[in-house]
Amino acid sequence: MQVDFRLVARSSAVIAVCALLACASGGRSFSVDSIPNIQRGRWTQSDVQRQFGVPQGRTVRGSGGEVWRYRYEESRSTDTGTLQRIGAFIAGILGQGFIGSPVNVRTSDTTFYRLDVQFDRGGVVTDYEYSSETRPSRQVY
Repeated sequence: MQVDFRLVARSSAVIAVCALLACASGGRSFSVDSIPNIQRGRWTQSDVQRQFGVPQGRTVRGSGGEVWRYRYEESRSTDTGTLQRIGAFIAGILGQGFIGSPVNVRTSDTTFYRLDVQFDRGGVVTDYEYSSETRPSRQVY
């Protein structure tokens, strides 16, 4: 049986890239680009809900106003151990031995998005606060 090594190499590269670039998310995403459109003193709870969806949390203040919370997180990760397993699998198919690195590295970057919108007792926006924070993580195993 003749093995087309170019085809195997291309297939391996595609599989490796897909496996390495794993992504995950949590919460319900909202349009960060729409945040500057919020109009204090004009937008109501209906406007905010139309733009960002149902809030994930609500706080009622003693003054009668409310704060709506929106949260979302997004992670991107890579793992050299995945590449090792793919390489060993392909080497096994080709009947070749495989010696991989004794050290693997898993990296991830998680970005947290947070939007809080404050309303007065009449349901009109008085203020809002937006923040995003990226936390990198590295693990050697």
